[in-house]
Amino acid sequence: IDRSTQFQAADGGDDDHFFNVNATDLPLALDLSGDAIECGIQRMSVQSHLARAKRKKILFRRARLGDCTESWNKQMQERQQRDKANKELQARLHSETRKKAQEDLAHEMYSKAARQQAARQLDRENEHLKQLKAHVASAYPMGHIFAPKPPKNTKPDMSALRDEIANKRIKDQEERERKAKAERHAVDKAVESLKQAQEEERLQKRERQRQMKKDLDEQTMKNKHKSKNLHFPDRPDGAPLFKSKADEDRERASKRAQLRQELQRDHELLLEARSDRLKAEMEEAARERRQVNTERLNWLEVQQKQREEDQQRMKALKASWEQQRQRKAAQDKAQKAKSKTVPRINFWKNESSDDDDGHPTSSFHQIAPAAPPFMSSVADL
Repeated sequence: IDRSTQFQAADGGDDDHFFNVNATDLPLALDLSGDAIECGIQRMSVQSHLARAKRKKILFRRARLGDCTESWNKQMQERQQRDKANKELQARLHSETRKKAQEDLAHEMYSKAARQQAARQLDRENEHLKQLKAHVASAYPMGHIFAPKPPKNTKPDMSALRDEIANKRIKDQEERERKAKAERHAVDKAVESLKQAQEEERLQKRERQRQMKKDLDEQTMKNKHKSKNLHFPDRPDGAPLFKSKADEDRERASKRAQLRQELQRDHELLLEARSDRLKAEMEEAARERRQVNTERLNWLEVQQKQREEDQQRMKALKASWEQQRQRKAAQDKAQKAKSKTVPRINFWKNESSDDDDGHPTSSFHQIAPAAPPFMSSVADL
């Protein structure tokens, strides 16, 4: 078997034998003598002087540089070190990414737990407030008459709604100013572009006239100042070579009138859009006022119904209290009639104080049982 066959058998017959070289295959792979000069390609059987010179050159170079085994081993070691560094880098990045993901997950879990705890605390507070509002103590069989009541003549608090309407009005004004500014910018840009186009057209016309005059002078000089034999070239658009002052003025006036009409139409469209916008804003404001009035009327109706219910309840409480007082008085009277001695509490009153109130009475006055402390407030109702 020749050297090329040995080389092909060593690297498995693949084309990319550079990546499949082992330490035992290096001397065989680096053997450049014989027919293995072209790295495994079979040379021609006819040995020419060019092939001998090339082989001699390769042999001299190999003798000068020495064996390449150490260089290849060094390259393989560098490749292994680079692969190892890349693997370590990938492992470190993977661990850092995993750690960051775990930290994010833990932070999300902790924040979620904190939010849930805050929500539970809020629910507990709301439940406590609801219980306080709905609590009626069993110590008051006739109802909690000393419970605080809202004042009678209270107006609805419209400050939040007024602030909202004022903020909406300010936002609408800012939006209108922004749209007007954008429209003015668009109009200015259109006018600027029109002026630029007119200036470019004027420059082109001037250049065209200059070129025509130059051509005319050349034609005149060529014909030796014989103006009757001048040849005027035809223009591609069929227009005359030179325009009169009247034609130019007429064309300029027509363009100006067309521009004035376009600007007038744009102004009318702008006024129409502005009037439509103002009308829509007025309708929106009227609708908001109607809504506010409706809400206020509904609130007043609810307050009136609640006030009537409170009055009915207080009337019922007053009647119940009166019945209880009469029943207690009847019981006391019957008890006094049954008992042998009636306990009386007498106080001595001076003669000078008999006429204080204008109704003189006897010197002995029995103190009547006092009215309950809330009867004055009940009577005021």
